[in-house]
Amino acid sequence: MPEQEANKPVIGITMGDPAGIGPEVIVKALNDPAIRSMARFVIYGMNELISYASDLAELDMIWGREQHDNISRIFPHNILVADYDEVNWPLYSRNHACPTESGGKISFQFVADAIKDAQDRKIDAVVTGPISKESWH
Repeated sequence: MPEQEANKPVIGITMGDPAGIGPEVIVKALNDPAIRSMARFVIYGMNELISYASDLAELDMIWGREQHDNISRIFPHNILVADYDEVNWPLYSRNHACPTESGGKISFQFVADAIKDAQDRKIDAVVTGPISKESWH
């Protein structure tokens, strides 16, 4: 990784509720070159849902993927998905766009893991995607 890239802050972004709009919001925001130029990004979420949202938005983005429990400050792309591929979640559909206990649990886990990685200095800051307070409750 070039030194200029290595000196940029690493921002953790939690995907939010898998049934929500978080994946779409994240890929659209990170598609902006001005945003991508300011930092490197780790998305705490599901690579499959991020890919699906990118395809739906007809965006052509490149990111890396690493298992969520194996994150470090060094990664080859400007964007990395900390993937929770062990979670079996259906691809987004209007039938699933409602608060659920399982959506609340996994979105809470994204936030908890991002906070821990910030405390461990693997990332410099945490931005949370949309969550459902009803699901968290």
